[in-house]
Amino acid sequence: MDSALGCGVIGLGVPAAVVAGLLTNSLWPGSTDVSAVPAPYDDLFRVLYFFECASFGLGVAWLLFGAGTTARMRRPPGLSFAAHLAVFWLLASWWPQDNLYRTTRPYDWHAQAWLVFVFNIALMVSAAILVRFLAWRPKPSEPPKQP
Repeated sequence: MDSALGCGVIGLGVPAAVVAGLLTNSLWPGSTDVSAVPAPYDDLFRVLYFFECASFGLGVAWLLFGAGTTARMRRPPGLSFAAHLAVFWLLASWWPQDNLYRTTRPYDWHAQAWLVFVFNIALMVSAAILVRFLAWRPKPSEPPKQP
């Protein structure tokens, strides 16, 4: 792992995950209430909530410290930038997405449609960008032209 990225994960990613965990119920009251969920499923949801916060923290660290890692892959700059943002979104979006889904009324179609476009479709586009990034190859050199 890149030392800047590793330091970023420890120095910023972990604190960002902790802050996300602490802010969750302030931003989305009741979104992590599992009092009506029977055991052992309640603990499974708590594990999910932990990983949402951890993924958010890792995404923030990646956004701020992962560009060098992406650049070393020697892809075109625009594709590298898009891939860098795609990794960020794939990691960081779960925390707000799941909490927004859990606190949005099921028949609020305007909000539900907005959530689908902002999160689900963006996640699909992010994955497609990473497929292109990983599958990219430089164009073969053209053979020398004959006089």
